[in-house]
Amino acid sequence: MAYCPETAFVARFGQRELDQLLGRGEFAGPKAETGRTYDAAAADADAIVDSYLAMRGGITLPIPGAVPPRILELAADLTRYELYDDVKDDDTPAAVVVRRKLALDFLKMLAKGEATIPGLFPDPVAVSAGSIAVSARDRVFTDCVLDRYTGLL
Repeated sequence: MAYCPETAFVARFGQRELDQLLGRGEFAGPKAETGRTYDAAAADADAIVDSYLAMRGGITLPIPGAVPPRILELAADLTRYELYDDVKDDDTPAAVVVRRKLALDFLKMLAKGEATIPGLFPDPVAVSAGSIAVSARDRVFTDCVLDRYTGLL
């Protein structure tokens, strides 16, 4: 299963854009000359995401269960670029190129450990063996608070 299934792509970018990119329905014709399918473009996008996630280690690929929303967003932008890249008649819109660059930049940050997606990677404290984590709360009873109680008992 793709990180961004076709239904999620349609919800994000619309059926019309997908039909135009795939040359389906009223848009059949020269744009469909590559014969590329949505599944093939999504698989290419998933491979890109997986390659960056694999650099981080500690997780199983593909991601089991529900895809985190941020991964879905990244995969959608990469899939969209892959689909535009296959269309030989049009230039890829600048916004699509920028979103791909931003997705790749975020994936690079993930791979380096400079960014994270909650619940996707193991907790660094739990992973490092032999380390002790200590946390302390602020004191509730300070000297000032205790001074107020002198003589009342």
